[in-house]
Order: sequence, then structure tokens, then C-alpha cells
Amino acid sequence: MPAGGGGTGREFRIGSVEADDAQVQALYQRYVEERQCLGEGEAPAYESFRQLIGQQTAKILGDKGARAVDFRLDSSKGKGVAQGADREVTLKRSLFPIILLALLPDPALAWPAETMTALSRDARRLLPRSLSRLLGERETQIRREIDRFPPDIVRALAVEIPGGRLQPETLAALDYETGRVVTLLKEGRVSEGLVRLGGLLRVPADIADPILVGVPEGWPAGVPREYYALLDANLDRMPVVLDDSEALEVTREHLPELWQSMLDRSRPQAPVIRTELFRDGRLVDHRRLDYRSPAWAVASLSYSRAVTGIAATWLAVWREARGDTTSMRTPVEVTPQDREVTAETHVPENRRQHDR
Repeated sequence: MPAGGGGTGREFRIGSVEADDAQVQALYQRYVEERQCLGEGEAPAYESFRQLIGQQTAKILGDKGARAVDFRLDSSKGKGVAQGADREVTLKRSLFPIILLALLPDPALAWPAETMTALSRDARRLLPRSLSRLLGERETQIRREIDRFPPDIVRALAVEIPGGRLQPETLAALDYETGRVVTLLKEGRVSEGLVRLGGLLRVPADIADPILVGVPEGWPAGVPREYYALLDANLDRMPVVLDDSEALEVTREHLPELWQSMLDRSRPQAPVIRTELFRDGRLVDHRRLDYRSPAWAVASLSYSRAVTGIAATWLAVWREARGDTTSMRTPVEVTPQDREVTAETHVPENRRQHDR
């Protein structure tokens, strides 16, 4: 049967060919019918079809840490490309002409819900007071909007972020989304526009997440969980800093450059997490790490990068909609001081509260 949950009626969700044999059979039957319609001749035997689907599914799940793969039929010719959905690959026509794969990202590979809320609240501290208040009043609706962010864009980001380059098609879709917010605000549909503005948080948050950026060899089992646990346990102790002093002046037109620069800075840091949380073939408990750990530093920097990117994205769209930009808070400049770190070095229980 077609995959449930918002499919087109031509999608088949497969986690493994053994557990989802009925889905594989249904996909094969549709494949045979489509070949007949296209006059392509006799289809491969079912066992050969099943074996290839199994190989492709296992490879994608292993490479990307997904829960399942959506297969759907497509009659386009030639080689496919990774674009649009989480991952779409049309196989060579001579081998497997009309199968298209769509990767579904694993929700475990993303900032926890509590962290997303903290990101939103810290980003609002960089906004004009009026905009900060308006977004804060709609926090619950914005959380739902983030969860409803266009699936095609979410899936595209799930592929392009690990690849290190945001593609023109995805950036065009994001431009449409930000432009739609501007239109809503200018038309006086303020509440709807503000909720959709808040939902744009998803883009810089995902780009700044080193777990989504990934490492070439993939994350060992348990590393994402321990990283997020490390972040969650220490978030209140991590200073929130302005990652890019010029980011808050970016215009909507230049958001793609901002997002790409965030991704470029995140990629070299992701391997540190693997090194620190997976040693000698064993997973490291996050409770063994503190502020002296490079993984702790990466978590802190990534969080601040996300906060800066979120605030910059909101401000760029808000300015174009001619929103109020008065009464913006001025970040406090802090001069780093070199000092010896010892076991007795004191770290405030709540560094962000201390910084205020």
C-alpha cells in the first residue's frame, strides 16, 4: 500500500525489505504497470527488484541515519540528482528507469525541543523590543509552525547540509518562504506573518547543528544522543555570544550567503564531537565531559551560531517588511582574558543569567 502520512498515493515507505515486504511487493507491482505503460518491455524478476531495493535502502539508512526511505515512481529519463526532497535519486534508465528515492530524516538527529525553545528565546534578545515581544506572545504557535515547516525544504536541507552546499533550488524555495512572510506582514496579516516569521527559525537552526552537518564516516550509534545530552545538561552554563558581528545587518537578499557561511564554519567542528564522544571504539558518557572538553566548546559555539543566524534571519525579513527596528539592544562586548584553567576554576551555574 502507499506510504501513510501525507503521501501522494504513489509513495511506498520501506525501513527494511524484510519488515516491509508488502510495501516492496506493492512497489514492484506499480513498477511493472508503469513499465508496461511506457512500452519498456519485460520487468526484472521480483527477487532481483527486491534485492536492489534492499541494497539501496540499507545504504541510505546507513549513510544518513534515517528511519525509512520513501520510494515513488517517476518516468523521467537519465540519471537522477540529489535535490528537492530529503534525497531523490532517479536510477539510470537502462537499469531501473522509474524509481525515485526520498530520504526521511531521523527526528533523533535534530536539536531537542527544549533546546529549540531556548534558541528562540535567546535569539529574541537580539531583536528590537517590539518584535521580540510580538514573537514571544506567539511562542506556542511558532513551535507548531516550526514542526510544519515545508517538508520538501526540510528534506532538501537534510541532504545538502551534510554535503556542505545549499543548492539553488532549495535557496529559491527558501526565498519564496521569506518573501511570503514579507507579503503577509505588508498586507496587514500581522499575526499570521509573525508566526511564519518565527517558523523560519528552522533553517539557521538546522544549518548550525553539527549533528546534522555530520562526519564523512557517519555518527557511531549513541553519539548524537550523548552530544545533545551534553548540550542540554550544560546549556545554562554556556555563554551566548554574537557569532558574526555583521550578521544582524544582513538583508533578505543576502540570507543565502549568511546561511552558507554558517554551514562553512560548522563543518570543520563536527568531527570534534566524534573524537571526544567515541574513543577507542567505545561511546563516552557525556557526564564525563565538562567545559574543558573540545566537544563542550563546539556545543557552545554551535548554539551561539544558531542564535545569531536565527536573529539575523528574522531581522532581515522584518526590515524588508518595514517593521519597527528601534529599541534594539546592544550586545555587550567582552574582552577575553587568558588565565590558567585548573580543577578549581569556577564556572557559574547559569552563565547566561550571569552575563545579563
